[in-house]
Amino acid sequence: GFLAKYYPCDAFTITASSTGTLCAGQSFSLNATAGLSSYVWSGPNSYTSSVQTPTINNSTSLMSGTYTFTGVDANGCSGSATTTVSVITNTNVVASVVTQTICEGNNFVLNATGGNTYLWSGPNSYTSAVQSPTISNSALAMSGIYSVTATPTGGCAGTSTVNITVNSLPTPSITNLGPFCAGSTATLNASGAST
Repeated sequence: GFLAKYYPCDAFTITASSTGTLCAGQSFSLNATAGLSSYVWSGPNSYTSSVQTPTINNSTSLMSGTYTFTGVDANGCSGSATTTVSVITNTNVVASVVTQTICEGNNFVLNATGGNTYLWSGPNSYTSAVQSPTISNSALAMSGIYSVTATPTGGCAGTSTVNITVNSLPTPSITNLGPFCAGSTATLNASGAST
């Protein structure tokens, strides 16, 4: 005769987990029970996957929400579980320079807003942890892109850049057509500048 065996599906349990809260741009993984014969994930932004532990790269706030996992074991029993992912938008950082025209030898001040801690980097291995650092005695080699990363308390860091141009000093020269006779008009000529 034929012997049937009963597999109690109500004893089948399933779990799903994720990395929880993260900052936009980071990757996160979804994790499901191992050893199943079928894996189906669905989630926000029309997300689907048939992998046990899928990785999602370059996260955005659109990926926040509840992910549902459905698995089937070798006996054909199915179960479902959910996990929640929260993707926090990075803080809006604005970098600027206080002085718009920077001449060689002058000081200039960088400024940033949007965080509680700041980290600047720039040309010539420049770094500073000050929100508004002053750069003294500017040189032409200090021209370039300055980048700042700002982190708010309990939030996600954001970055911004400002392009700095250190202008060289003019090298004016003067000439005359002398010598002149007493009582004649003397003409002086200047060059090398705009005013």
